[in-house]
Parts: sequence; C-alpha cells; structure tokens
Amino acid sequence: MLTDAHVHFFPELLTHTPPFPGWDPRQIHLNATQEADREAVAQVTRRAPNVPGFPEVVPYFGIHPWYVADLSDGWEDRLSAALDQFPAAGVGEIGLDALRPDLELQKKVFLAQLELAVALKRPVSIHCVRAWEWVEPLIQRTVGPAGLPILLHGFNGSADQALHFIEGLGWNVSFSLTSIRTRLNSPKTRGLLERLPPDRVLLETDAETLDQTQGFREFCQAVETLRRNGTANTANH
Repeated sequence: MLTDAHVHFFPELLTHTPPFPGWDPRQIHLNATQEADREAVAQVTRRAPNVPGFPEVVPYFGIHPWYVADLSDGWEDRLSAALDQFPAAGVGEIGLDALRPDLELQKKVFLAQLELAVALKRPVSIHCVRAWEWVEPLIQRTVGPAGLPILLHGFNGSADQALHFIEGLGWNVSFSLTSIRTRLNSPKTRGLLERLPPDRVLLETDAETLDQTQGFREFCQAVETLRRNGTANTANH
C-alpha cells in the first residue's frame, strides 16, 4: 500500500477529489504543527471516509518546535482533548530544532508531549535538527522503553545511528525519507536502504502544498529499485 508517512495540511485536501496525479497514496499520516491547523487536520480526517478513492487518513496532533512560543495556558489539555476525539491519532509533529530559538522551552514542550503519548499509548512523529544530544535521552526516558511506534521523519542520519536506535536501544522506530529533499545517490541514503530492514524505512513528502506532492510515486519507484539493487549487491559480498 502506497503510504505518505508524513504530510501536512493543504487546502486541496478539503476541496479536491481523487485522483491526485503524481501522488495518490492509499494512506497518509497527516500532521498538525500547531493549534492553528489542528481543526483543518480534523476536518480532513472526517472527510476522508465519505469521498470515494480518498486516502485513509491517520491524523497527528502536536506542537512543532517552531511554534512553541505561540502557546498559551491550557495547551496540554487542549491537545489531550483533540487526541481523545480521534483514538487512532498520533502525537506529532513534535521535536527539537537547535537552529531555532527557545530551545529550553522546546525541550519542555517536547517532553510534555512525549509523556502524553505514553499516557495515551499513541505513536509519535518526531522532527530533529541538530538536537540528537537532547532528543535521544528524552525518547529513551519516555516512548522508547514503552515500545510505542516512533517515526523519525525526514531522517538524514547514518545507518549506524539508525541501527543504534533499533538494536542498541530497542526502540520501535522507523525512519522516513522525504521525496522533496532526499538525495537518493547519497552514501547515507544508500546505507539506510541496504542495511536497515525494509519495514523500518518509510517514505514521505513532508508536503505543505499540493505541488510538493508531485513526483512522490516516481520517488517511491526509484527507492524500490535501489532496494532491490542494494539487496542484490549486499548478497554478493
């Protein structure tokens, strides 16, 4: 089943009907990033079952590290209420971004959301930019030991780092490659495809517009070709 493992709201999800040429997944993991787009994600989730051919929507509700400064009192209760409305929803997009301000506030908000995911037994979709020294221990004290599904979205780390999370720490973790940014000819990308179990490497658009979804099917086909070739090459050594 063609799945877009991490995508954001764009208006056409409420106005258009399939097909979506060049994209057309059968399932999408639709991530909110702040309180302002939460209702739009909820509306798409409610709409999907009533539109023939529309992809299955798995919603995620959370506060992205770029928007922590916008929070007001009661945000945790409001997030919990949104998750209660959708029992299949995950917590996302959440995480840390060391290139952005308010890192200490980011950590506080990230930890609160990880703890909420554990309390509600929900999967998480995580954004990490130059912040592994904080992200890893925070996951390890919360969702990692709980065995909850973790997506490290837009992952640009190495296969060694990924295997450390899987084998060394025992996380139930997947890593997604982004169609609009991933260089398929890079040694890191090829290492992930050759050394990780196929079900641990997912594919995403990270799209915020319909235009950014274009080429996703071709990207998925190219990844599948690399997987086949990489497996064959590994078997010959």
